[in-house]
Amino acid sequence: EGPKRAFTGKLDGKGYTLRNLCVMGRGLFNEVKDSAKISNIKLENPILLLSDQNIEIASGVLANSMQGGVDEAGVASYASLSNVHVKSPVIKAKGYKEIVGTIVGYVALNTDVNTCSVTDADIVAPDAQVGGLIGKSQTFTQIHACLFTGKAEGKIIGGITSEVSGGEPIYNCRVDADLYGTNTIGGVVGY
Repeated sequence: EGPKRAFTGKLDGKGYTLRNLCVMGRGLFNEVKDSAKISNIKLENPILLLSDQNIEIASGVLANSMQGGVDEAGVASYASLSNVHVKSPVIKAKGYKEIVGTIVGYVALNTDVNTCSVTDADIVAPDAQVGGLIGKSQTFTQIHACLFTGKAEGKIIGGITSEVSGGEPIYNCRVDADLYGTNTIGGVVGY
């Protein structure tokens, strides 16, 4: 179980690889926010296990949620996720009915996701909203130059993200995957 306090710092993985991480019910970070930056890290063979007992509304291997913010003076702070690559992730979410993303479950409010990839994924979450990279994207978020490959199963499913609300741009992204959904399926965005 990941920490409950929000991560607000900078994590530069310097290209190192974290192998065989297994998280149950919560990502490595619960919440990443404000001007936090995570970059240059690789995850290989991570496993995320979820069930109907999990109370998180969104889950991902690296973080459950990520969002920028606005300080008291009204100045925006931007969170960013860049050059994060996940190889051969396995996500099993039996009975979990919320939001699942391989890297981050939910991104919002001044967040930039760029040059990230998930390759050779195996995601089985038949009752959940599933995004290959990001579970759900909302409010002033942009996703660009990202890649998803593998297979994923969910209720609402998108290769990059399951849902975009607020008109955020997604561009220069590519999906080469087998996607299976019981409600809505989209190659890049589920709905």
